[in-house]
Amino acid sequence: MKKLLLAVLLVTSTSAFCFEIHGAYARLVSCTWGQMGYDYGNIGIYDVNGKMYQVFFGSNWCAY
Repeated sequence: MKKLLLAVLLVTSTSAFCFEIHGAYARLVSCTWGQMGYDYGNIGIYDVNGKMYQVFFGSNWCAY
């Protein structure tokens, strides 16, 4: 089953320990290996003010 992104993500990394989605601080909930569309790789699940977002990182580890 093809997973769709929950929203169009504008991702900005401002430091080694800060990850932002749409300009808000995102807390990493989990980072797992899985399938998104036809690609396999690391998928980060982030909590941004109570809303959950999925970000596909491919072979890279999920950003904190």
